[in-house]
Amino acid sequence: MLLLIKLICVVAVALGIVGLLYSLRLHSAKPLVLEALDIEIYRAERAGRSVGLMLLQLSVPITANLLALLSGKILSIQPVKNNVRKSDSVKQLSYKMYSILLTETMNEEGPNIVKERFRAEAETHGWQDFKIGIASYPEDGKTGKELFNRALIDANLQ
Repeated sequence: MLLLIKLICVVAVALGIVGLLYSLRLHSAKPLVLEALDIEIYRAERAGRSVGLMLLQLSVPITANLLALLSGKILSIQPVKNNVRKSDSVKQLSYKMYSILLTETMNEEGPNIVKERFRAEAETHGWQDFKIGIASYPEDGKTGKELFNRALIDANLQ
């Protein structure tokens, strides 16, 4: 019995350390996303195109450790990458949130089309309990930060 308790404690500590490292690695992703978004907005402005941002966030109460154990059973980064164009950029912002920079969209409807595709894919795979927020340049903002905040509002995350 004592051996079992020690084993459980060792596993709990190990999972806690893995979760902490995972969270620290992802913490620095948001500034990179905002910078990339500002660069794409500059390009789009010069070319007369739109740019979209989509945020996906799991809304179930889950820890980073449990998420790692359930990889593939719930929404994870690979299925997200599989459902966007190669020119689009997918970044993991936290263990429950992803950003998708939708480059070179022809109009403000581009992000809405991608949003509906993700909803259909979620039904197919049985993914549940996630929120999607979108924003488009120039309709929803002129800077990366404005678009990011608008996507948060659209997903009811703010």
